[in-house]
Order: sequence, then structure tokens, then C-alpha cells
Amino acid sequence: MSKQSADQRAKLFAEAFLSNGENASQAALAAGFSPKSAASQGSRLLKHVKVQQLLQQRRTALLQKFELNTEAVLRSLQQAIFFDPRRLYRSDGSLKAITELDDDTAMALAGFEVTETTIGRGKDAVPQTTRKVKWLDKNVARDQANRILGEYGKDNAQSKPQTRIIVVPSKDIA
Repeated sequence: MSKQSADQRAKLFAEAFLSNGENASQAALAAGFSPKSAASQGSRLLKHVKVQQLLQQRRTALLQKFELNTEAVLRSLQQAIFFDPRRLYRSDGSLKAITELDDDTAMALAGFEVTETTIGRGKDAVPQTTRKVKWLDKNVARDQANRILGEYGKDNAQSKPQTRIIVVPSKDIA
């Protein structure tokens, strides 16, 4: 295998590894290794310094591109936790259009579905619009935030079992 071919396979492996949920065998297959050797080649490539550098560079680039950092994740969780469904409605009680929502409310939505149907036929037909709004689960967001903030560490700390020594007198001891 030529130097260029090895470098190209390392790049293909790194990209496939990051895109498939970090499965080394599948990444090796995507990089052109045979199914028989994919597991061993994947394991070997993960130990290779050049591949580790490629993976780190690519992860860093992706995190910067998509602004995935602790602050952004916590901001997203904050939007879900403090979501107030009243912000979906105008003062007259009608549902706001998606374009009318403030950023925090829009980011807390998990889905927004609009269905338009017609009731009746001909000139008696009446258009009807149904809107369904789903928002992120606050309990899940709270749980994720607590994990990030380390709040479960205290609860998960295992208490040490207490050792008790019981002395039982024996008649055999003189």
C-alpha cells in the first residue's frame, strides 16, 4: 500500500468513525478494508498517532462549526426547562405563527405541525386548520442539566458498609 493510499484510508477511516457513532469496524469497512480484517484494522488504526490527530482535529472543527460547547448545551437545556407555553399564544388566545415566536420559545419546541383540511363541499366548504405543538420534556432537560452540573454525584456516592465486630463469649476458652 502506498503512502498516499495509507493517508487516504486514514482520513476515510477517521471521517467514517466520527459519522457512524464511533464504530471502528464499520469505519474500517468504509475506508476500504476487507470484512475479515475490519475489526483488527479498526482497532489498529485507533491506536495510530496520525489517526488520533485526525480525529482530534476533526472533532475540534465540528465543535467550532456547530458551536457545540458546554455553554450552548446548557443554554438549550435552559430553554427547555424554562419554556412557558403561554408564550405560544397572542393576548386574544390565538396560536402564534412559528415566525412570531421569540428565540427561546422556538428553540424549546420539539415539533410544530399544521394540517389544513376542508369541511363540506362546493360553496359550503369551510377550510379548517389544525395546529399541533410539541415541546421538549422539561423532566428530561432537568435530568440532563443535573448530570452536567454534577448534582447526582452526591446521591451516587456509595456509603461504606459499617463493619461491626461482635464478640461472643465461648465456654471453651479458659
